[in-house]
Amino acid sequence: SFQLKGIKKFAPKIAVVTNVKQAHLDYHKSIEDYYKSKINITKNQTKQDYLVLNIDDPTSVLLFKNSEATKITYSLNNKNSTCYYNKGNFYYNKEIVCNIRHLNNKTDIFKYDVMASICVAKLLDIDNKLIKKQRLANMALLLAAFIWGTAFVAQSVGMDYVGPFTFLWVRSFVGALALLPVILVRSISEKKIGVKEGNLPNNRKTLIM
Repeated sequence: SFQLKGIKKFAPKIAVVTNVKQAHLDYHKSIEDYYKSKINITKNQTKQDYLVLNIDDPTSVLLFKNSEATKITYSLNNKNSTCYYNKGNFYYNKEIVCNIRHLNNKTDIFKYDVMASICVAKLLDIDNKLIKKQRLANMALLLAAFIWGTAFVAQSVGMDYVGPFTFLWVRSFVGALALLPVILVRSISEKKIGVKEGNLPNNRKTLIM
């Protein structure tokens, strides 16, 4: 929410909202100020962009009801959503994408994360076979947890030594360097599974929160 507060032109092709809870009130002046920052994720989106939204979270539904982006919804119980869970299977547009047996973690919180990931994967035309690869998924989760954990420590103490703009610049630069091998691996994977460049969005900016 810190970076979202001051954006002017940023418009992600795919934005993901997992939930909106009371948080970061030590930085934001009030819960209303926090909500305004969250809403900024979609304020510049158009109908050609996508908002992946958890409709089981009433606060998220209320905050983003006026978004101009095309909504891609997910839910544990609502079968009318784009992606949902039912009897051990994850569905996207009524089609089974994967089964819960592919997951090591079977908690509801993790199911929500899986559904959000499925929505983004399908928007990027990623094949179901690739989505089901458990070893690849476990490695990705481990890497994400490592990056999140170490970055949190750096963020907690970094602002004590440098200004906010310097800190954000360094973090963005390091993030860009880290994405270079990911882009290379992704390009190779797309060629292997036969994804055509024309089927992918021209603007691949994706923001998940």
